[in-house]
Formats: sequence, C-alpha cells, structure tokens
Amino acid sequence: MERGGFRVYAQPGFRTHDEPGRHVHTVPEVFVIVQGSGAIEIEGVEADRFQAGDVVVFEPGEDHHLISQGADPLVFTWMHLEPVA
Repeated sequence: MERGGFRVYAQPGFRTHDEPGRHVHTVPEVFVIVQGSGAIEIEGVEADRFQAGDVVVFEPGEDHHLISQGADPLVFTWMHLEPVA
C-alpha cells in the first residue's frame, strides 16, 4: 500500500509531480488547497481550475498534476487514501 501525506508551499508556475513519465497511484490521492489557484491537469489535458478552499481527488491510475497559476503562492496538503480492513 502507498502511504503518505504532506504540506507543500510553492511559487506561481510550480507543477506537481514534474518528474518524467506518468504520475499515478494505486489509491486515490486527495489535495486540499489552502491558498492559491491554478489548473488541474489529468492525462496531459487541463481538466478544471482550483482555488483556495477546494478539495481535489484524483482516482487510482489517473496521471495528474496541479499547476500554480495565481498571483499568490500555492499552499496545499495531500494524502493517499487506503482501504480500511
């Protein structure tokens, strides 16, 4: 199982998971946007926008990224969801 969670502070222009190749998980990943705004990218296509107060959920297997595009720095937390036995 994948485990994790963290808080991130990033300047405008930042793109999450900017390593080469697809960025996917075997479990849902949740982002809680505390400050900032920008674009949600799924499978290489801008799918939506986000802003402070939004909760963004990516499904298992989706190649996903958040792109900070606002004037304010982007602050968010993320976590992986695991099934409860």
